[in-house]
Amino acid sequence: MKRTLFLSSAAIGAATIAASSAALAQPATPPLEAAHQGHSNEAIREAYGAVAESIDELNLEQADYGGHRVAAIADLQAAKAELLEALKIRHSLDRAQQRSDAYLGADTNYLTRVVGNLSTNIDTDYAGHRVAAIAAINKAITELDAARTHP
Repeated sequence: MKRTLFLSSAAIGAATIAASSAALAQPATPPLEAAHQGHSNEAIREAYGAVAESIDELNLEQADYGGHRVAAIADLQAAKAELLEALKIRHSLDRAQQRSDAYLGADTNYLTRVVGNLSTNIDTDYAGHRVAAIAAINKAITELDAARTHP
């Protein structure tokens, strides 16, 4: 039942994203007011994360479902690529250097909280993968800190 529910949710999500990608293919519109743009940017970022997570979950499934699972993954990968392009446009439109530095700081703070959660709130080691992920995230934080101080 859980797989059926997940696959139904994934199918609905894929259909929604497929419809949205048609909208993304429309000609660029002028930038919105700053207050509205922040909300739009966050929606794109959230959609990107949800699509990436759905791809990962579908890749963990072993059943083929008559080829529909693989087709859904391909559709979601296309949507993920479109959303990444939208994020690139967002970066080019609204990221002056000062704002870019602020984003790096926010990312660092967020990743630091993620490491804290992975370090203290999980009892299982997951065959070393949890610890390896913590190490990789910490390396990324170090790189982001170095990027913020780089001339």
